[in-house]
Formats: sequence, structure tokens, C-alpha cells
Amino acid sequence: MNRGDLLRRLVDSVDVEAEILVVVNSIGAVDPSVEDAVGELENMERPRMRVERLAGNLGVAGSWNLILDRFGGDCLISNSDIEFAPGVLRKAMATIERRKEIVIHHLHAASCFYVTGAFTSALGWFDENIYPAYHEDQEISLRRAALGIRRSLVPGIGPGGILHCGSQTRKSASEPVRTYLRKAKALSGNYLKRRWGALPAKGSEQPGKKHPFDDPSRHPADWTLDLDARRTIAALCKEVTGFDCPIVYHRAEGGLG
Repeated sequence: MNRGDLLRRLVDSVDVEAEILVVVNSIGAVDPSVEDAVGELENMERPRMRVERLAGNLGVAGSWNLILDRFGGDCLISNSDIEFAPGVLRKAMATIERRKEIVIHHLHAASCFYVTGAFTSALGWFDENIYPAYHEDQEISLRRAALGIRRSLVPGIGPGGILHCGSQTRKSASEPVRTYLRKAKALSGNYLKRRWGALPAKGSEQPGKKHPFDDPSRHPADWTLDLDARRTIAALCKEVTGFDCPIVYHRAEGGLG
């Protein structure tokens, strides 16, 4: 996270009663604008705010798992470069409340989605082998299709309802950090293909492999963190950016329940 102005804008646009958890990931030192924004938010009387400051970077999947653990599901997960138009959240939550049998609801694709308390018992935990970012949303989509779990696209959110600035963490990063993210994304993409095969053609959600890694004994939700692969990515970060990348994660295994 490197745009404190966008974080503040996101929180200011939340116009429903909410408890907010901010997960501060960084590559290297925390961006001063983020520190300033977090300090301002923590000093506000409302909304209820908790900040998780990390000694390193949990990655997207690890951060999502931390949020799921904190709220037991039943939460909205959003990128920091999202802004809600007035009233949009209230209408979206009313729609979701009527469809609680569905465990994942997308307001703005993977940039902003809601999960119910039954999410992990239906789909398991996000795969933290995908690190630090990109492909974690595709993996859960392929897993969901393999398990025959429905999702919902929340209706009634017009073009102006949710503003997404689009990958601002990457766009605002230095060139070495962008290079690192690009190379790490390629490694995660290779892992995704080993797990589920080639990405399905447009219009299809079914994974190329019936079983993860072509192993019928593996449940679609099961994964175990590969620490050797994580060490490779940490070494890549140090080589490309000059920053140490401490190996941190929220869960070492996925699975249901």
C-alpha cells in the first residue's frame, strides 16, 4: 500500500455502520502518506477502526485470510483504491442480505467483494502460495467452479456507483518494485497452471484439471504453503528491489472449515 490519499478516500466513502480493519502491507518502508492517513483514521471517533501493521507483506491472499479470520467471514473486502458513491453500500448490503445462501458476492470483481460466514466451510481459505499479488482471485474462481459453488454479481451498481482507480499500488510503485511484482506474478501464474491447468476460455469457468495438480486424492480447497517457493520469491525481492522480504503468512494450510 503506497497511496494514503486513496485509503482515506475509501474509508471516508463508507456510509454504513461498520467496523473497519486496515491491513498495511509494504515492500520496504511503509509509505509516509499511508502512515499519515492511518494516523488520521485512528484518531477519528468513528468509524470503529483497527489497523494491522505488518513487518513485511502478507500478500493479497494472506491479507484476505487475516480479514476472514478477524470477522469470521461476513465481511466486505476491498482494495484501497475503491470509492463508494453515496448510498451504494446500503443498497448492496440489502441485496446481499436477501441472498445469504450464496457465499461470495462481487460488487466490483476481486477489487471489492463480500463473503458470508459460510465462505471458508464451503470454499476453504485463499491460497497463500500465490504471492504477493495477482491470480489469487482466479484460483478461488476455478476452485469455486470445481466445487459447483455459486457466486453473485451484486446488481444495481451503475458505472458511477463504485470508482476503482485500477492497480494503484503497482502504478505508484518504483520501477524496481514494479519489476519485482511482474516477476513474482509470473511465478504465481506458473503455480496456478500447475494447480488447475490452463485458464479456461472466455465465457467458461471450469478449470482445465478436474483435480488440483491432477491428483484425485486432493480436495479442491486443499493447499499447503511451499516455503521453498516463498524463499525464492523473497530472494527475488532482495535482488530486484534491494529490500529484505521477510517470510510472513497468515495460514500455512488451506482446506475447509
